[in-house]
Order: sequence, then structure tokens, then C-alpha cells
Amino acid sequence: MKEQLLFGLDMSEVRSIRQFNDVYAEYVHKYNHGFHEGIQGKPCERYDRSPGCTRRPESPEWLNTSFMNRITRKVKGDATVTIDKVQYDVPQQFIRAKVEIRYVPCDMGTACIYSNGQKFPIRKTDKVGNSRTRRKTALLSLDYVRHKINCAGGSTSILSDAAFNAIHGHSHGTPRIIDNLMRDALVIGAQNDKQVIDPEVILAAVENRNLG
Repeated sequence: MKEQLLFGLDMSEVRSIRQFNDVYAEYVHKYNHGFHEGIQGKPCERYDRSPGCTRRPESPEWLNTSFMNRITRKVKGDATVTIDKVQYDVPQQFIRAKVEIRYVPCDMGTACIYSNGQKFPIRKTDKVGNSRTRRKTALLSLDYVRHKINCAGGSTSILSDAAFNAIHGHSHGTPRIIDNLMRDALVIGAQNDKQVIDPEVILAAVENRNLG
């Protein structure tokens, strides 16, 4: 159909997209309502006689989702993915997993991970905000520390409960400070042949960072 339209169209007479759309709409109407030898009838009548062969959209949402771009990404250890050189935060349960992401290029606010029939929204990474975000409860701080240790391939048993409380108290739940304290504590612990990081090691890390 496209070749037939363009072959018989004088593009020098087309002055705008709107005019081209009008010409195209008129051509499609004539095509669908004209007699075709191949099917011995009109395409529109053939369509009406075969409703069982026509796939209907399940819902407007299903139709919109079907036309989304689809890409596969492997989630990094910091729970982010990159799309067109832009970093996005994803739910932490997908760390190091391959995921399918669907999105509309002109509206990245629609971007979601699709997994087992469920949608998980992703959002553009706020690097400045993330560096200043405070984990306001001890539970969130503990979850963050466990996540970082697991990402490094370690066991959370290397950190005593008292040491964790010391980390939370000195960092006030700020991820950047937690990262720095944990890094120094692991180095100090290794230097002193510690099997478990205790409050004494955390205090040495705090003094090393001048946080006391």
C-alpha cells in the first residue's frame, strides 16, 4: 500500500504534514472500500466477515504497554541501571539480576521493570540527594549495612550488634558516612586479625575519619 501511494504521489505538491495526512487518509479509505481481485471483494467487508481473526485490545493500559520500548539490563550492585547514558534507581531485590524494562522514550516517568506480571517503577538517580539522604531509623541503617556487605560477598556475622549500633550512632544513618566507616573498619579489623568487627574497631574508624 505504501509503495502504491508514494509511486503515484507528486511530493512537490505536498506543502505540509497535515496535507500529506489528508492525502494518505483519503488513499486508505479508497483502498479499503475498493474492489480487490485477490480477495474478490472489498477489504473492509472482508474484515467485517472475520471478527474471530481480529485481536482486540484487552484494555487501554494493555495497549499502551504493548507499544512501549523494551530493553534488558543487568542491575548493578548499587541497585541502578543505565538507559541512554542516564542512571536510574531500581528496587533492591533486583540487584545483579537481568530485568526487562519498558518505557516511552519521551516520558521516562513511565519506565518500569516488568517481572512475573508485576510492574516495579524506576526513577532517575539523584546522586546529590542520595549522598545526603539520612537513614532515620536503626532498622534502615542495618538493612543498608547488610546490603553493602552482601554486595561485597561477605557475611553479616562479621559485624557485632554493638558495632552496628556504634556505626548508626556515629553516622546518623547517612549512607556516605556508613560506607566510609565500614571501609575503614574492615581494614583496621584485618590489620588486627579481628574475626568480628566490634565497637573498638568502629571507634578507631571514627577517629580515623575525625568523626568523634
